[in-house]
Amino acid sequence: MKLINGLMGGALGVLCLSDALAQSPIAENTYAKWMDEALAGKSPAALNDETMLKEGDVAAAKTKLWAEYKAAAKRAGWDKHLLSVPEPIEKMTAGGKKPKLQAGKLTSDDKTMPYLFMAKGKKPAAGWPMFICLHGGGQHKVDTAHGWDVNTREWQAQMSLTARVYKPAGLYFIPRMADDRLGRWWHKHNIDIFTRMIRDAILFNDVDSNKIYIMGISQGGYGTCHLTPFLADLFAGGGSMAGGMMTVTENLRNVAFRSDIGEKDTMFKRIELAKELHTSIDALKAKDPDGYENVLAIQEGRGHGIDYSKSPSWLITHTRNPYPTKIVWRCYEKAGLYRDNFYWLSLTKTPEKGEFDLTASVDKARNLVTITAEEVIPAKEKDGKATRKPLTSSKVTVNLNDDMVDLDQEVTVMLNGKQVFKGKLKRSRFTMMKNLVKRGDINYAFPAEVTVGG
Repeated sequence: MKLINGLMGGALGVLCLSDALAQSPIAENTYAKWMDEALAGKSPAALNDETMLKEGDVAAAKTKLWAEYKAAAKRAGWDKHLLSVPEPIEKMTAGGKKPKLQAGKLTSDDKTMPYLFMAKGKKPAAGWPMFICLHGGGQHKVDTAHGWDVNTREWQAQMSLTARVYKPAGLYFIPRMADDRLGRWWHKHNIDIFTRMIRDAILFNDVDSNKIYIMGISQGGYGTCHLTPFLADLFAGGGSMAGGMMTVTENLRNVAFRSDIGEKDTMFKRIELAKELHTSIDALKAKDPDGYENVLAIQEGRGHGIDYSKSPSWLITHTRNPYPTKIVWRCYEKAGLYRDNFYWLSLTKTPEKGEFDLTASVDKARNLVTITAEEVIPAKEKDGKATRKPLTSSKVTVNLNDDMVDLDQEVTVMLNGKQVFKGKLKRSRFTMMKNLVKRGDINYAFPAEVTVGG
């Protein structure tokens, strides 16, 4: 199985900090070479940067690092990937004018995804909230990738809903399915495009990385159910509309999730499956009441057509916490991919088959990180039971900052009931750069890390 290593493979970028050079024996051209290799998707050797930070230095270093990272991304041409933010739709349509919408294309291997941006309202000081809007339709036997008119009409319907129905101010990313012959929103090419789009929109379209939402209608609702738990650490919330199905509910602990569905939407068992999904989430919440915020909104008298305004208005009230005190991570396969990062945990290896189950919590008052980690091994025979054992085939990296623990004091890490680390961790600019390169999100530019287990 292929892994998603943060945003590795052409999705990298890192810059040195000029003040670090004054304290470090590393020459500027060495940093530049390292950065160029990283931007090209290569794996440059680690730099022996001895420059360490105090707690009070981290905020300024992050601000400067982000600016340098953005400049490096421009040199690599990343600022040409996306369309710019258009005029707000209210201004485009003022006086009854017909809006002039510009479409672009994003590619992954041989797949091409048409898309456009629509803006509503005024950009907040922290940046645009962004809604990923997945249209309905799906898979159909046609001769060309974009040959099914149903998907085209559903794509256009998302534009109309954004202009007329969705209420929150924000930037709306409206993609069209990349290949009607395959359909679905959870193929590998979709995951690749969406993760790169998010990175580039944060960099160049001034998107608030803690206010990103995914939502969809019908087939797009199924896509939301698939992608929200797989990419949960990227989103503040997910909203499935007129589409119900079971998903990996464990990973939804720290991301808000809502389903809107008509009480008469019985085709493909949509209403039945939506109820089962939220029953599963509620069962987890009963055991863990600080997490798993969710709403099942059944619209009376409605069938497959519902009031689509409710979901985005609910989603916008939620903000991602990139440093939750507790993480529940089922590391599973989606479209042949595994992820090796989830909030503040990372894996040195992903499963060759089966899954990893990790639960981790951080207690700042005690400077304590507690992790349980298991490998789930599939049964050899049909209808057999999977087996579990403590995780040994991968090490676990705990990424930390001063919001989570006091890095001036000793940190203790417990793994599967055993103390595996106790000591002080150093805040490092190079650690911040590595993490920013890997994740493409300044919130995940952790200054300290410790790797345990294996």
